[in-house]
Amino acid sequence: MAIQETEIKHIAQLARIHIKPCDMEKIRNDFNRMLGLIETICLCDTSGIESSDSHSDHSNVLRPDIPGDSLCIEKIESLAPEFSGGHIVVPSVLD
Repeated sequence: MAIQETEIKHIAQLARIHIKPCDMEKIRNDFNRMLGLIETICLCDTSGIESSDSHSDHSNVLRPDIPGDSLCIEKIESLAPEFSGGHIVVPSVLD
């Protein structure tokens, strides 16, 4: 199953990315190579292989969620690089 240029354009539109026309053939070839690998994997006989959804014997490695004492505002203020009006001041990430 080969992917066509129209399908690449549709995927690019869904992903909201722009693909230059000069890159289209390389991207199409890359997609087709990946699809070929997936088809090869699908041909493998896995009937004698037990399914496993985890490679670890750990069931839960997180600590218990036990309420504890909160930090006092003075301690938080001393740890923060900048503090104003009861809040930690951080650099703006949005324009």
